[in-house]
Amino acid sequence: MSGPIAWTFNIGDVGREGREVQFTATPAQCRALADALDIAACRSLTVTAHLTPLSRGRCRAEGKLAAAVTQSCVVTLEPVDAEILRAFAIEFWPEADVASQSSASFDALGGEDPEPLDGGTIDLGRVAYELFGASLDLYPRKPGAELTWSDPRPANAPEAGSDSPFAVLGKLKPKP
Repeated sequence: MSGPIAWTFNIGDVGREGREVQFTATPAQCRALADALDIAACRSLTVTAHLTPLSRGRCRAEGKLAAAVTQSCVVTLEPVDAEILRAFAIEFWPEADVASQSSASFDALGGEDPEPLDGGTIDLGRVAYELFGASLDLYPRKPGAELTWSDPRPANAPEAGSDSPFAVLGKLKPKP
């Protein structure tokens, strides 16, 4: 599955010593990310990584993701700016190796699962999209924002629907 950004790199171009790569989202890619993740704005997104070749056609990408976002406050709906900085280390394996590993025994504490190489291509855009989405604050709140709510019913008024579910069912029962 490809996300709204396509930052790909051919594993054959990594070289024996590895390679440094950096991708910066264009304004159009930032808008596409914001739309895909339903946030107010993605102001910037940069991924830097060192790609290291591994044995058996595998590769390791280790680096960081840095982003600036604007989300809506869950209380006031006002814009809330935030910075994201997230380190990552991911291995890319040929698809056949990933499939054979997934059919083997599952180790929940074994670390990150390898990502598949799509025809020998490392898709850092998809990885960035997933890391970016997972790093967003689920409940952004503007500093000092408080939810003040009071029940509009009088304190002594009976609660609506106060009958228990069983009492309601009992009313439906035919009378002998």
